Amino acid sequence: MKNHGESCVRIVAFFLTFSSSFGFYLIADYYMDPDLGNAFGGVCNKRVEDACAYLSSHLDLFGFSDYSSNVDCTMVFDAGKMAGAKFKFEWQYFNVEPSTDCTKDYLAIYDADMNAINSTNLVGKFCGLHGVSFNGTPTDRYMTMVFHTDGSGTKSGFKLRATRYEPSPCQSEEFYCNDTLATDICIDDRLVCDGTRHCSDNSDELNCSFLDELLGTFFALGLGGMVMSGVFCIAGCAGIWTVVGALTCCKKCCVKCCCCWPCCKKCKGGAGNSKVEPGMEMGDRDDEDFSPPPTYRETTKLEEDVEWDDVEDEVQKDDAAGIGSDDPRNNLADVE
Repeated sequence: MKNHGESCVRIVAFFLTFSSSFGFYLIADYYMDPDLGNAFGGVCNKRVEDACAYLSSHLDLFGFSDYSSNVDCTMVFDAGKMAGAKFKFEWQYFNVEPSTDCTKDYLAIYDADMNAINSTNLVGKFCGLHGVSFNGTPTDRYMTMVFHTDGSGTKSGFKLRATRYEPSPCQSEEFYCNDTLATDICIDDRLVCDGTRHCSDNSDELNCSFLDELLGTFFALGLGGMVMSGVFCIAGCAGIWTVVGALTCCKKCCVKCCCCWPCCKKCKGGAGNSKVEPGMEMGDRDDEDFSPPPTYRETTKLEEDVEWDDVEDEVQKDDAAGIGSDDPRNNLADVE
């Protein structure tokens, strides 16, 4: 497991270096699942200081699984020491087991660091379908998330996108964004033209080249989305290759082996009933069933040869009986 974790870290580092070299920011995916290690995006009892990040209840690449039971996970977004730096949050989806006062499963949000959370800085405790009502920014650099499940039931969980910003004026590597959640703010310049709207007026996705939009959209999927896209791509290519290979093989051997593919419907009786022995080509046996039918020209030539042979036989018979001249070719008119 340790070796696998180190390999994943190297892959992540490679993608980060590759995307940064092209001016794109690879949005990281984090999961509030205690069973996931750091190499796989586990973030329990950790701090997130990224310029932009996705936070999910659990790892679900294909969208079919629910979060686990008996989960207790705490993490904190830390915007850094820059004066006025904060995170703004936008929810992708939210579906946590509903209950009265959210006493079963819930996501609690605190406007404080994880070691200073209490009832006074509790923003809210949320559960149910679309039950979260917090969609904005904290009052300080910290925002702590506490995810709890009791095992009585599970749902599809939640996912949010957190974008770090600073107040204007912007630095040389920042982009000015007049956002509705926080006006006159600056975001990381690498988030511009990445296929994701970070400013509410979509100003960060305007005037982008086709290449910027193409590569930016791919990197904006995050690590989880990129892995999922890679899996689907590999599966699709493997499926196409299998079909093409099967049809090509069938086209070459169906006459010999009467396989069950659609191109071999002319073979009757199923596999194993072919009249051609294994390893034998069509011309290896004198079998009428394998003789190709004559063409029109071949048929006409055969008929002409038969008629000429009949005429010569008649002439020879007449010559033997003393009819006509000595030359049989001069007597063709008489015979006709």
